[in-house]
Amino acid sequence: NTSISGALHLNQDCELVLAGGQASGTVTVEEDASLTQRSYLSVTVLDAGEPADDADVAVDGWIQSTDQNGRAETWFTWKTVDDEEETITDSQRTVIIQYGELNRYKSWIPTNNAEMEVMISTIKEEVTTNSIRLESVFSPWHLGHDLVVSAGNTLEIMADTELSLAPEIGIEIAGTTLAGDAWIGGYNSAGITVASGGHLQMASTLYSGGPITVVDSGTASLSSVAVTDAPLTVSNNGILEIIDGTISQTDICIRATGTLNMHGTTIEGCDMYALWATDASLWVEDIHLGAGSSNGAWIQQSVGTLSGWTSTNFDGDGTVLFLQMVDSDLSVTDMTLSTGIGESALRIEGAEEFQMSDSTISGAPGVYIQESELRLTRVDLTGFGTGDGITIHGTPSGGTIIDDCDIDDYETALRMTGDVDEATGTGVSVLNSHLHAPYSISSVNIPFSVEGGELDGTIYMDGLDKPWSANVIDHDNIEVEIIGDATLYVAHTWLVSAPQGTTLSMIIPEFDFTLGEQQFEWLDPGQLILIHEAHTDSGMTDAWTAQWSATASGYLPLTGQLQLDTAGQRLLSIELTVNAPPVVTIETPQAMEINAGQLMNYSAIATDPNGDEIVEWFWVFESGDYTLLVGDTSSGSTSDTEQGEWYLRATAIDVHGAEGTATVAITVNAADADNDYIDSCPSTGPNAWWDALNNRFCGPDVFDVDDDNDNFRDDVDLFPFDSCAHHDTDDDGLPNSVTINCETDLVADEDDDGDGVPDSADLDPLDPGVGAFSQSDERSLLATLCSPAVVLSLALLILFSTFAYLRYNAEMRREE
Repeated sequence: NTSISGALHLNQDCELVLAGGQASGTVTVEEDASLTQRSYLSVTVLDAGEPADDADVAVDGWIQSTDQNGRAETWFTWKTVDDEEETITDSQRTVIIQYGELNRYKSWIPTNNAEMEVMISTIKEEVTTNSIRLESVFSPWHLGHDLVVSAGNTLEIMADTELSLAPEIGIEIAGTTLAGDAWIGGYNSAGITVASGGHLQMASTLYSGGPITVVDSGTASLSSVAVTDAPLTVSNNGILEIIDGTISQTDICIRATGTLNMHGTTIEGCDMYALWATDASLWVEDIHLGAGSSNGAWIQQSVGTLSGWTSTNFDGDGTVLFLQMVDSDLSVTDMTLSTGIGESALRIEGAEEFQMSDSTISGAPGVYIQESELRLTRVDLTGFGTGDGITIHGTPSGGTIIDDCDIDDYETALRMTGDVDEATGTGVSVLNSHLHAPYSISSVNIPFSVEGGELDGTIYMDGLDKPWSANVIDHDNIEVEIIGDATLYVAHTWLVSAPQGTTLSMIIPEFDFTLGEQQFEWLDPGQLILIHEAHTDSGMTDAWTAQWSATASGYLPLTGQLQLDTAGQRLLSIELTVNAPPVVTIETPQAMEINAGQLMNYSAIATDPNGDEIVEWFWVFESGDYTLLVGDTSSGSTSDTEQGEWYLRATAIDVHGAEGTATVAITVNAADADNDYIDSCPSTGPNAWWDALNNRFCGPDVFDVDDDNDNFRDDVDLFPFDSCAHHDTDDDGLPNSVTINCETDLVADEDDDGDGVPDSADLDPLDPGVGAFSQSDERSLLATLCSPAVVLSLALLILFSTFAYLRYNAEMRREE
């Protein structure tokens, strides 16, 4: 290590070697003399702070393995001077350190001695049994074999730490892996797999070289991570969360069939797709689709929320956002999309009940929609004077709706094409939208309806394949271009002012053969949309007037004519005259008391202030919330009365439905068929329900044991409510007899026992076994009277009677 700063002179045959030193002054060398200058190199290799005794160190063809102290040493001749020439090798040399399949490179200028310390730390475990922490002081770290982070263990990669993975080598996480402000990567490595129950968390880290895959029930969180040349995949029930950061430089940057949550991330430089999601659950907000990707995002049959995307720098030839077979479970809003150099910025296929809202799209073509039932709400498009704003190919049965959208600066604002079968379908509805283009609408076989908004350009319709029609509502001065059998109907909206409950009928006479005469009926219309003009390839036809009639409950009907003039205010004002109700007067009965079941006559008259015909009557008994129908004519009678306090109401209805009523109070007492519930009939006490004055049972029928006062108790009286009869032997409803001069509807039975023999010819009218008298009956009676038994019995009776009489006379004489 000796250095010479002054002039140096070497005599003949003198050899000087400066090992680790230098001769910086003038050197003079005589014959066969020489100067050699050497530098010392010492390389120490450490593995996680410990000597690495099997590392190889090489420089300029020299190679040496480290010793047990992790050191390899050598001398390097960088300058020689002899009597013939001076040779200097002082350029920078590369020192190669190889350890654990990993190379490290160091620079060395050999004019100076150098002692190098190289840290190449390796992970020894293949399956963790304890948690591992990779400290930056021992960085870089190298993984030369597959590593499994077991459940319950943690692999922690500290800040400023570098971890490299060998080719085809990967990490499987069943436990937890944490990395912050680190560098992780390795060309063509197997990357990181987050297995079931595993958790990966990276923050402010650079990652590259191998895929990150999150499988069933695994979770991964990447915050402000820069991912390069490493596809990200989440599948099944896995969860991948990406906050901020960048994803770039791979074929498909993100593939999702599980749950993907992403916010504020830039995705760029993806050869095929920035994002491809199928049957995924998505929450993707405020991301930027940058340059260098062929396609943006392809979303298939997924659910969740897409919001706040931008694609200002997108320059691919594919679609920025391709939505396929999505429905109402996917919300898409607040998007700012720009067309690249090829396809439309937004493409939608096979959607059902899908809605996209509050977004802007720039460039042409803007939007392509195929066979989708959807609604675009407040989606504004801006072009550059060429191409199509929205293109729709085919519409399903549910139709397509464009609502409150502005489409500006395109050659054609809305272009629609479909097969001939779709000419009779639901088509497309355009609501309150502004279509500013030379051609506002161009349609082939797709019906459409335009309501409100603005149409600046021509409407083109192609009906060469099949007849079809479209509607335009509330637009004036329309320019049309029609070929074939297509028809454009023009309608306008009229406001309606009418009383509540008005039914309005209207007829518009025929002005178009296909449309024919139009007949309508509305209940309480606030406005009317009326077709009154038709455009075809032959020109325009229209209707000038419509006939209407209006009816409403409580009003008189009215008819009129509406001028179908679209200039000025379009208002149909209907002023109906109130229909005064009929005035009802009850003639009979007046306020009264009757017994239940007693016949009551009723009669009323009605006059109508408008002179209308009375078309309906009805009478009811009312008591509280209970009503009982009595009759449906102006007069009649009823005995269908029940005990209680009632109002008898008569209602008259005129031909226009107005109702007039009148009432009278009726008191209905308990039923008393014989009207014997009078002052002399006590209702309490020991003689209750016995009229001592009139010597009879009395009271309401429920208490009176003889309801018709015929001296036959009700329990033996087959006609308990009619005093003119009481018995009916054959139970045929006709009494055996009717009391003479007694007023009744009953008719006496001429055959009391029902044996078919009239009572006048019946030997025993009350015995069905005995019938009419005959000669054989006479002989039988004489034989019976002359029989010994009858004669003997008669003789004994006479004898006993004579004896009793004589004895009685004898007793009387004794008493005298």
